[in-house]
Amino acid sequence: MGIFERIRQASPWVLTTFAVVFVGFMVLGDMDFSSLQSTGNSAQNRMVAEIGERGVSYLEYENNVRNEITAQRQQYAAQGKEDQFNENAIRRAVYSNMVDSKILEIKSEKMGLNITDKVVGDYMIAYPPQTFVQSFSDSTGFRRDVYLRYITNPEGFANDMVANNPNATPGQAQEITTDIRERLRQISGYLEKQIYQNSVQVAMQEAGSIVSNEYLKQKYIADNSFADFEMIYLKTSDVKDEEIEIKEDELRKFYQKYSESYKQEAQRRIKYASFRLSPSQQDSINAKRKLQKIANLFSKATSKQDVQKLFKDASYEFGGETSELVPFSELDRFARSYLKNAVEGEIVGPASTLESTNYYRVAKIDSGDVTDIKASHILVNFNNNKDSAYKEAMKIYQRAIRGEDFSSLAIDLSQDKGSAPQGGDLGYFGKGKMVEEFETAAFAANIGDITKPVESQFGYHIINVVDKVNKKYQVETIAIKPTVGSNTRKQAQLKAKQLSDEALNGGDFEAIAEKFGAVVGESAPFFDSQPILGSGYITSFAFKNEKGQITKPIELDNFGVTVVQVSEVIPEGIPNFENVKENVEYLYKNKLKKDLLKAKAQKLYEAITSAGSDMQTVSADYEVRVISNNKNNGMIAGVQGRENVVTSAVYSQDIGSVSKPIRGNTGYFIVKTNSKNVVSDDLVNKNLAEYIKAEIQKEKRGGFYGWFQQVKNDVDVIDKRSDIYTSY
Repeated sequence: MGIFERIRQASPWVLTTFAVVFVGFMVLGDMDFSSLQSTGNSAQNRMVAEIGERGVSYLEYENNVRNEITAQRQQYAAQGKEDQFNENAIRRAVYSNMVDSKILEIKSEKMGLNITDKVVGDYMIAYPPQTFVQSFSDSTGFRRDVYLRYITNPEGFANDMVANNPNATPGQAQEITTDIRERLRQISGYLEKQIYQNSVQVAMQEAGSIVSNEYLKQKYIADNSFADFEMIYLKTSDVKDEEIEIKEDELRKFYQKYSESYKQEAQRRIKYASFRLSPSQQDSINAKRKLQKIANLFSKATSKQDVQKLFKDASYEFGGETSELVPFSELDRFARSYLKNAVEGEIVGPASTLESTNYYRVAKIDSGDVTDIKASHILVNFNNNKDSAYKEAMKIYQRAIRGEDFSSLAIDLSQDKGSAPQGGDLGYFGKGKMVEEFETAAFAANIGDITKPVESQFGYHIINVVDKVNKKYQVETIAIKPTVGSNTRKQAQLKAKQLSDEALNGGDFEAIAEKFGAVVGESAPFFDSQPILGSGYITSFAFKNEKGQITKPIELDNFGVTVVQVSEVIPEGIPNFENVKENVEYLYKNKLKKDLLKAKAQKLYEAITSAGSDMQTVSADYEVRVISNNKNNGMIAGVQGRENVVTSAVYSQDIGSVSKPIRGNTGYFIVKTNSKNVVSDDLVNKNLAEYIKAEIQKEKRGGFYGWFQQVKNDVDVIDKRSDIYTSY
């Protein structure tokens, strides 16, 4: 395939999928968003955020939002997930990214990191993104000359494309040029932000913020050493509340001692009254009329060609959508059962799903290699003993191949909690969806085969291959479902307006809501960074207003037309004891329970040491757990959370030694070290350099994000979106 043919397929829209493109010194010289600003009070002249002396303009923000929505809507449609598309979530993400970029720019410049357009342009020339390398390559390799012409002279490149396209239309070169330039502008900040971030990471490393080599050496040793030990674990959760006594004055003293740890940011709580936007009876009748109209259309067909034409007419009228050519497993799960045996050109329906009644037209089918498999499996976890797990898996396999029902075996014996209740059914899946070992075995097996146990990181799998599909489908779908009509929406809006008006006049919010039949709820306390009820506007309203203030009706996804009242204002600082008493009491209970276990643990320790350090001497009264191949990282099988003090004790004491009682996060521990396999000096010397290199990269990333989070806390950002929008 030639270069221009390759570019025609991908360009100019190809740039939408590129995350990192910027040639400001070449392309952006003729455009400055700030030039679009002028004085006035219209939304177009406002700022959606002020960050120090800089800001995010309405026009810049809306431009980015519009393009991100277009790109993501296409992606969701291609994946058949239109119902999961959330415009407000995209708006919030774009806002956050733009604010972060401004903050990073400000702080980086203060550090002396001035990333000019020329720096970014030079980087683009020196390091073409891999996606560009693929698009600008042919049988001779990467065509750097074409690539450079593309990014430095969009107009010339567009003229070349048109000159080599016999089907080009007048003015197409200008359209392509405009499209290329626009997309370069859209995503210019991505690469600049990445270079700033990398520069900050280097600066931090030079300043010594990255951890020392000695620390990383000890971490390598810990990550590659293993120990076996015995353990008695006295859990605080096993102590009943009745065994301890909580005194009010002691509880208050406990809180006073640790009150600084309860310091909180400002929070708000809201009450809300919602009128759900559900299809009315009339809306359902309207949907049935549409289905009847489609059925009547098809009944007039006298030939296959008539049916195809009538389907296209119905698709145009009722909003049909056509998928990309996709593997069977990527079709809508309801569509699969209807389309499995369909042929190209066939129209299938009516087909009922949970939400709609559909008609499908199979626009195209491509056959070839197997793309999808339907399989069931039974999982046997390792449980710290792979040999035992394998023997158990082989027993199950023998039962399955002797004819026992695979589904029943999965329900009774599989340790995959997700699929076991469905008889081990995993549905249809394509390549790249399962771990490599599982996928290789499943695709190699024939329909009806049951594989011998296959080892993966999760355990041993016995796989039953139920079906294989070697087809890809392009499907046009007409989906008819009851939708909320304009009259239904108007009725909800009218009730919400009446509720809001009465509440604003001093009425009791909940009583009024009940009178109008609204669904009433109250949120938990929330911070100013949390979109509440899925709305950034409501969060902003709650923090800008006092207790009792009420919004006008707002239409919210998943809630309908909603009226909100600020029900509680929680100020920043150390909270009143009564407001956090429940949390304080929980922690204090744990302390008392650990205090109670201390004496019991000491008696146990004395009994064990008097018996020659034999842990089993108390096994009749206490469970002695045997832990194998444990790292010195605080993680212990059967113990929730990390207990670093425990694993450190295992490694620090001699083999055969028993520790004194150890007070951990979740109780008391007594451990006896049975063996330690500490990584050898030879292996340390051999592998340490590469390990340090990899860990420093991780630390640099972590160090940057930690630094940037602190920077964000120190920068005064004024969010002005609520001055312009009521939905974001």
